[in-house]
Amino acid sequence: MLSRTGTLARVQWDDDGVVEENVRLGGENLLAVAGTRRHQFLLDLPALIERFTSDPVTVVVELLRESSKGLKAQAIKELLIELGLEPAVVDRSWRGVQAKLSKRDDVRVRANTYRWVRPRPAEDVIAPAAPPTEVGEDVTGPETPAPIRKDDEAATDSAETAEERARVLAERCERLERDLQSANNRAIRLRTAQERQLQIDVVRTLADLAAEIEEIVIGGTTPEIIVERVRSLVAGQALHPIGTVGEESGFDPALHEPLVGAPEPGTPVSVIRPGYRWATSEEILLHKALVEQV
Repeated sequence: MLSRTGTLARVQWDDDGVVEENVRLGGENLLAVAGTRRHQFLLDLPALIERFTSDPVTVVVELLRESSKGLKAQAIKELLIELGLEPAVVDRSWRGVQAKLSKRDDVRVRANTYRWVRPRPAEDVIAPAAPPTEVGEDVTGPETPAPIRKDDEAATDSAETAEERARVLAERCERLERDLQSANNRAIRLRTAQERQLQIDVVRTLADLAAEIEEIVIGGTTPEIIVERVRSLVAGQALHPIGTVGEESGFDPALHEPLVGAPEPGTPVSVIRPGYRWATSEEILLHKALVEQV
């Protein structure tokens, strides 16, 4: 592989060493780094199957070491099956592998997640100092210097601690992201349901109004009664009229819309078409009354 950008790899085939080609990884094209278990399984599957049968723990530890992150039990088994092992063989061997992994110094097990860690060197044992010898007394053995703790051991511990903290933080971020997404989805569903119910309420009010008007008009009811019935219906929706047709009052720019011109406040005007206010938790002016100067 010459280069790689995401899932797109630039490769040069070994059969001629000349032809270059762009290959999309995934599906039928898999990336197998030389020396990894995947690469060995592809080259000699029977030999590695025999190796897994005789020493499955070592094969699993090698897979963990090649992984950039910890693997759960199911992920390990799926990876073994993907490499070519039979599911029944993996399931049959896993119980014994699982028990041995928890006892190894180079495998850390937390929350059913297995992660390879660099094995720590054995703690050095400091031998007690030999008693001083008299002059001329024979020394029975060479003096053993006190061993010194290596700096790389402390660095390894620090790196492992930082890696574990980063993993925990990543898991918390993932949980928080899932919780936020879930809350957002619930809010969207609730808002959609509320908007739908509001539409139903509006349409139902219009249907009631249309039916009421048709009933009273066909019945030959007088215009005054029609207006009274209509205003009674809309009052149930907290709608309050601004004036009545023919009513005279002083011009109020906040409530009146002049048909023509721009009357001064207080100028006598007559209502041509009433306006409406909606009195909910706050009063909303839906539209002003249309007026003309007397």
